[in-house]
Amino acid sequence: MRKIKFSALIILTISATGYMIWGNTSLQKAVLQNLQISKPHLRGEACLKVLEEKKVNFSPLGNMQDKKPCGIENAVRIEGFYATKLSGPLTLSCMTALSLANWFEDIGAKQVTHMGSYNCRKIRGSSIMSQHSFGAAIDIASINGASLKSEWQDEGEKGKYLRDAATAACDYFSNVLTPDYSAAHHDHFHLDHGLRLTCPRKPKNQHYRLANQ
Repeated sequence: MRKIKFSALIILTISATGYMIWGNTSLQKAVLQNLQISKPHLRGEACLKVLEEKKVNFSPLGNMQDKKPCGIENAVRIEGFYATKLSGPLTLSCMTALSLANWFEDIGAKQVTHMGSYNCRKIRGSSIMSQHSFGAAIDIASINGASLKSEWQDEGEKGKYLRDAATAACDYFSNVLTPDYSAAHHDHFHLDHGLRLTCPRKPKNQHYRLANQ
């Protein structure tokens, strides 16, 4: 009995210590930004140069520091992509913007309605900072007139396009949360560059661009 109580005490101590450590938002930022799995390995001017080559309409903002621990390394303000019109400007890290540009090219996105990118906040119902806090996430409501809210489950062309686009996004982002993930995502995609936790599986050698795009 004493051994059981002692073991339980050790487990509680380790759990409490881990919670306190992870509660350190500066540590969260370091972990979530530096242990990203699916991201372009370009930083600084090299990343900006690739955006220029892709004819992205952007302005470099340098390293943005909002209230701690939020901020964006190598931030850019995106007005539009070469073949993709946005519903409004975006503020992202250059690496996330580059992933977005590559994904848009892959899926033939011509028009995109988004719900925001940079936002200094915690994940809903959690003490963990959202990837939005580091300019490494974006929420998307519709692509090429296909609405996530009304057409995600559609059996026609628009629904298939959205589902294929979500699967394709796993080539460019660590996490792809769809309306199937939770009620909080019933009307949008959430794409981010955090630790890989959720991503639809992608069949090999599958192409996503619609024939009529």
